[in-house]
Amino acid sequence: MPPINGYDAIGENVESIAKPYFCYPNPAKDIVYIEFSPDVDCQSVEIYTLDGRMVETCHGASLQNNAIDISNLNSGVYLMKLKMADGKEFAERIVKE
Repeated sequence: MPPINGYDAIGENVESIAKPYFCYPNPAKDIVYIEFSPDVDCQSVEIYTLDGRMVETCHGASLQNNAIDISNLNSGVYLMKLKMADGKEFAERIVKE
């Protein structure tokens, strides 16, 4: 079903700015990799269950290798929030196999 009035079914603006990162693989088994655009400074990455409980957080030096270990998480769908130095925040759904 196409977006209505520029918004998709969950209320996000379809014409939003392109994400300054690429996250893979999705679904993932143990590690999620995040590749950031060269001019992006990510301050933290937090992973939440769909009911809002934070289950993983990475910031500072732990983001240097751009890999987030999710091996300790149960299989399911999670919400990954990325907070940038310029104050922008992005959310990405990830699936843990």
